[in-house]
Amino acid sequence: MPILITWMGFLLSWKKSLFDFMRTLNEDAIEYAANNLFTTELGYTEIIWGPEIAPEGARMQEREFNEVVLRGRQRHSLRRMRLVKTPSAAIGRIVANTKQGRNRFFAKSIGNHYLSQKITLMEPAKANMSLEKWVEQQLSLGKYGFALSVLRNFFDEQTETALKFALKRLADKGKILSVYKGYYLILPPPYSSKGILPPTLFLDTFMKFLERPYYVALLNAAAYHGASHQRPQEYFVMTNFPVLRATHKKGMKINYISVKQIPVKLLEQRKTEAGYLTISNAALTATDLVHFEKRIGGLNRAATVLNELADVLQPVDFNTELLDYAPTTALQRLGYLLEFASNKSELADALFDAMEKHPLNCFRIPLKSSGAIKGFSSENRWKVIVNTEIEIDE
Repeated sequence: MPILITWMGFLLSWKKSLFDFMRTLNEDAIEYAANNLFTTELGYTEIIWGPEIAPEGARMQEREFNEVVLRGRQRHSLRRMRLVKTPSAAIGRIVANTKQGRNRFFAKSIGNHYLSQKITLMEPAKANMSLEKWVEQQLSLGKYGFALSVLRNFFDEQTETALKFALKRLADKGKILSVYKGYYLILPPPYSSKGILPPTLFLDTFMKFLERPYYVALLNAAAYHGASHQRPQEYFVMTNFPVLRATHKKGMKINYISVKQIPVKLLEQRKTEAGYLTISNAALTATDLVHFEKRIGGLNRAATVLNELADVLQPVDFNTELLDYAPTTALQRLGYLLEFASNKSELADALFDAMEKHPLNCFRIPLKSSGAIKGFSSENRWKVIVNTEIEIDE
């Protein structure tokens, strides 16, 4: 008797489980599973509601209600096959045969022209290539970023919605990152955990995308010249107007400082892993440090970096191009700091002589622009009012 009761209990439990399973296995569940298979496993990028592509639908395709083949897309795919140049008439016959159900294996010989469904005969650059594969291909070519317009041109058959969903999936996987409207970074494995790239890997191509002249400046440029005592926490880039909003992503910040013109003759190219980077030369870097001292933490910090930078400065660096470009007030303060803070009398003399020969008119200016000026002396050749004490961090 106990065995019979146990067996009947098992049957009742099994029947209930089967009933629960059948109750959940409805059309919605099957459709969801199929959609998930096509989008995650088979590489499809868009799911369209049937009535939208039906005749007279919002996104009507070239087909009738009793057809399953989208003839417009089929014709376009046939034209992309590059085994031979198939004439339009032959393509038309292929499409017609498919409609009538005579293309069982979709491989037909028409005279000297042959079409096959094998992927090896398709255009190699686009055939069956997913967005993820395309991104990996860009990375293999040494590219760490791409413009959305380039992506659209390549995947010209994809809709805007399909591309957005594909980009979102890659972003969720940590393989790409949007840093500006229409521009994405590619994150290789060493940087995927951080979620961001160093600016040196993408800044040059990013500024070209923006069609902006630029140069790496201030503390970052000084580091390239060997003055790395003050390791910068932010990136500084000079560019033209209009003002560009700072790029702030995943703990990385790029500050853009707009100037009227970019002094091309005062710039240098430095090789990086991703190509080249444009930076200010030593003399322009020194002048910018003084001129934009508030952007880097004050005059003392500027003097500290300048003290290291002075080791690579040469008297000939104070040339006509620098004097034409730099504000006179910045050159006066630079000369004062070289002479009295860094004790580089040779450099100070070279700058003073160049300013006299140019010539530049010097007026009394405060060393600290925001400080008081009354009661402070300006008895020096630079006409600088010494209204603050400079402390260099050794």
